[in-house]
Amino acid sequence: MIEPIYFKMNNIKDDHHKVESIRKFFNTYNPEKINVSKLGNRKLINRFRETHSAYSHYLTELHDQSKKFLFLKVKSLEYFLDKEYWKLFEAIYKDHDYFKRTVDMNYLFRFFYRISIFIESTFFAISWKVVAIIIFAMMDEFLKESIWIEDFKLKVLYLLLFCCISQLILYISSMINLAVQMT
Repeated sequence: MIEPIYFKMNNIKDDHHKVESIRKFFNTYNPEKINVSKLGNRKLINRFRETHSAYSHYLTELHDQSKKFLFLKVKSLEYFLDKEYWKLFEAIYKDHDYFKRTVDMNYLFRFFYRISIFIESTFFAISWKVVAIIIFAMMDEFLKESIWIEDFKLKVLYLLLFCCISQLILYISSMINLAVQMT
């Protein structure tokens, strides 16, 4: 439902016929006749209703102040529609590039590429968590009453070693993914 509204909203650009374009927009998408809950976003629904209310107010009181307020509400609705449209577009087509790259690929290579993507994202998360634990351990050591680490040097050494190994695996899988993306 958001796509036709988004493209119809893009037609409301011309300053000379802007009010007429808004009238056509709300004749097509009247919130009393369509189900605005299909927009799927509370802020967007509220902006849509506020804009329709500003349009109704403008029709009852035809003066410059209500016209400016209507244009402000239309601009706000346009901003939220644009934001939501591209979020939905990214959500729907997020794996599109992966499928484009791998459609002609050998099944075995595709399988290893998918594993490489999984390994890269997993070790990216692990690396950040290990860094956070190291920072926590160092802050805990500098406090007078250490609550977490008894043998500080040995445990930080193991954490740093684990961090280096996870970074190495992360960079190897990133290089594999980059090589596949370049082909």
